Amino acid sequence: MKWAYQLGLLDAAKTGSTNHPGLVVFDEPRQQEAAPTSVAGLISEAARIASSGAQILIATSEDLASVRNFLVNVDHQLLVFAGRIIDRINPTA
Repeated sequence: MKWAYQLGLLDAAKTGSTNHPGLVVFDEPRQQEAAPTSVAGLISEAARIASSGAQILIATSEDLASVRNFLVNVDHQLLVFAGRIIDRINPTA
């Protein structure tokens, strides 16, 4: 429901005058134990909405093979990072 709401607000902003910045960020969508088909639907709908100029970022630590399966036939840009890209700050460094 949260994904649909967030994407719906972005989609509605395409046709009306709103203060929406045109950006939605999803962090670990599978964290809520969503079914793989639900995540595939999220990605497909996100790609449809993004095709009109919006930007949708999805960050995940999901297995890369699974991510690639989700992205089949979806216009996307995949960035893969080795290791953590956000970590604790070491106060002694």
